[in-house]
Amino acid sequence: MKKIFIHIGIGKTATSAIQGLCYEGISEDSRTKYFPLGLIGDVHNLLSDIHPKFEDKTFRDVICGIKDLDKSFNYFISSEFLAYASTDVINSLKGAIIDAGFELEVLLVIRNFSDLMLSTYLQALKTGFGLNKGESIIDYCNRVKGDLNYLKMLSKWEGGAITIIDYDANKKNIINVVLDHLKITIKPNVNLKKQVNLSLLCDFIPLIRRFDLMSPEAQPLERKAFINKLLDISKDYSRFADNSFHKQCIQKITDEMQDTQYPQLKLQYNFI
Repeated sequence: MKKIFIHIGIGKTATSAIQGLCYEGISEDSRTKYFPLGLIGDVHNLLSDIHPKFEDKTFRDVICGIKDLDKSFNYFISSEFLAYASTDVINSLKGAIIDAGFELEVLLVIRNFSDLMLSTYLQALKTGFGLNKGESIIDYCNRVKGDLNYLKMLSKWEGGAITIIDYDANKKNIINVVLDHLKITIKPNVNLKKQVNLSLLCDFIPLIRRFDLMSPEAQPLERKAFINKLLDISKDYSRFADNSFHKQCIQKITDEMQDTQYPQLKLQYNFI
């Protein structure tokens, strides 16, 4: 019996890179294909009801189409929004997959809590979304930490196989680890190390916070131009960054918060 793998994110765990590669780079002889339905660009966001473009009719059309998929292949679905989808939508998707004669396997990549919090904070600073004006790292972490309840996320997907990939244990080879598990082969000459979501250096946190506080009337295009300049510097001059400031940020998060989920996840689920 063939499988449908569902990757439920989350962000800052090579998610965008995996999605981009699988959308454009899967070879014709791969045993697993990128799921052809429910896409916005290269991501299956139309399968989650918390996405702003979700429509019930489109979702119903997608799950009805599962029965018509070629049963000689596995399929791969990926969307960060599926980590937070409602139980009703998840149950409908699970039921359609099983009724169509596929096995279901849910895939979650997890990362050290402090590193993940810092990365998501930097992402919010970069995009200007999901962050209160002038919000500090600790204030941000306290506000969003409840959303990163892995046990709650995964409890909605019980009934199929669940696999967790440890980002930190596989950091240097995370994309290959995921692709190997999915039985996906990529076309020759596709760059597996291509950066699709550039990150800001921690050194720029005080500068961006000050920009946002001092420029409340700044137009979105002005802020975007400012951030793009900092991204260029982050990419080209990262070797000159003050690593001690990065360590201070991580230590501050670690001191304020404790991650208690990892031991429980280890007991309950299959880890790679």
